[in-house]
Amino acid sequence: MKNNKTVLLTGASGSMGFEAFQEIWKHSSVNVVLLLRKSPKNLKKFQPFFQEIGLKISQNDKISQYGKLKIVWGDATNYEDILLAVKGVDFVFNCMAIIPPQSDLNPKQAEKVNIKAVDALIQAIKNEPDGAERIKFVNIGSISEYGDRNGSVRKVRVGDPLIINPFDVYGLSKYSAEKLVINSGLKKWAQLRLTFIVIPDLFSLKAPIMFQQPLNCWIECVTARDAGFGLAQCINIDDDSDFWQNIYNMGGGVSCQIDYYTLLKRIFGLMGMRLEKILDTQWFTSRNQHIAICEDTNVLNEYLHFQRDTFDDYVKLVWKKLPFYLKWVARLNTILPPLRWMVEKVTRSQLKAMALSKAGTLHWIQSHNDLRVKAFWKSYQQQQNMSSWEMLQKSPIPATIRLQHGFDEHKQQLDILDLQAAAQFRGWKLLSPEWNGDEFQPLEWQCSFGHHFMATPYTILRAGHGCPECDPPDWNYDVVATSNPFLAQVWYQSHDQEERNIYSKNCYEDIL
Repeated sequence: MKNNKTVLLTGASGSMGFEAFQEIWKHSSVNVVLLLRKSPKNLKKFQPFFQEIGLKISQNDKISQYGKLKIVWGDATNYEDILLAVKGVDFVFNCMAIIPPQSDLNPKQAEKVNIKAVDALIQAIKNEPDGAERIKFVNIGSISEYGDRNGSVRKVRVGDPLIINPFDVYGLSKYSAEKLVINSGLKKWAQLRLTFIVIPDLFSLKAPIMFQQPLNCWIECVTARDAGFGLAQCINIDDDSDFWQNIYNMGGGVSCQIDYYTLLKRIFGLMGMRLEKILDTQWFTSRNQHIAICEDTNVLNEYLHFQRDTFDDYVKLVWKKLPFYLKWVARLNTILPPLRWMVEKVTRSQLKAMALSKAGTLHWIQSHNDLRVKAFWKSYQQQQNMSSWEMLQKSPIPATIRLQHGFDEHKQQLDILDLQAAAQFRGWKLLSPEWNGDEFQPLEWQCSFGHHFMATPYTILRAGHGCPECDPPDWNYDVVATSNPFLAQVWYQSHDQEERNIYSKNCYEDIL
């Protein structure tokens, strides 16, 4: 390869990763390294790029390389493959992940890819000459780390408390990986908490997880092409920029903010279907979601300028990608009521079958899965009393509360009094008597339950992480919130102060 910038991109076959790859590919002065499984799907997906540069793939090759492209054929859970991929690079962009619903159905693989592979990438970067100082690492986190954020706390910003929902394997894995990045010792890293990526495939919505969001919750989505474009733009960030060593929320901006009810209505409306005819409100949960809208995605956009698409643009993409025969069905639905009735009846049957599957909300009700019912509705009665479609349409949008972080966030330089104030707001104590002002200096803290732990001020104050011993698993937020005002300001928006639910380490295995 020429002496140009070299970028390792992991997860390049995913929706965001492939968009990022195509953007990076446009840079003639940038070399690209991919870590890919040699699957028929990947070979087919990247074949046009192989042909463009004349790269021939041999069945037995471990590494395929020609011109500006290098491919390490391997597995992200194999450290030796990670070492090969990281060798000689200047950037590592990690957007590989096992996402819901696959993460719920295969939690062990999610742990390997979403946590252990991140740790392997960090170690491989450190293994390179001057790697910890020189190589830039951008890791993709998740909006799900903020937990249940509905009603008046639907807006999130970096520094808000991170609350991993019970049963949320994916959110827990992203939370754990983020701590690895913060504490990595790397000098040029960025963590992007990515919101809900919308892709043009209409049928991507058809999975039981679609019922695990309250209909009145708010979503800030981002298109895959905008997310990929933003990641690729990190190539242009200067070495000495204050972009590095920071966490950002990554969403599409105000034009991509929409409530879930309206989102579903517009998407299924493309097919000429009426939402109230194909779905029941009782199929949807009332809490324990992991989607929100962001107050501060403009901060990241000022660096990367990726917010181009609106939600209307996304709807146009969905229509454009629909097969021609479905477009005909959609048009006929609007002019032939008997056909629309038949299509709605079939669709309703399919969607109800999803809700009745083992990972579906109706199955939890019918099988008397008490823990799931408590987590997602609070009670069986709450599920039965879900709002009607008519009431949902008339529900006012509550005013948004801006959460307190327990210290003066606008100060250029914090002092130990700020750390002590933040600790007190969490019901904690700062045990370290001195601090040199470095936000990445590990200090000793004590939570309200007497747990002693080491953590950097950045991890606690800037990132919003909690006591590692109180963190899930097990999930015991009902008790933690009683002595932690920082966490309670979110938790008691959707939970009663009298609740005392505990969700065990392996609670999510009930659907395996």
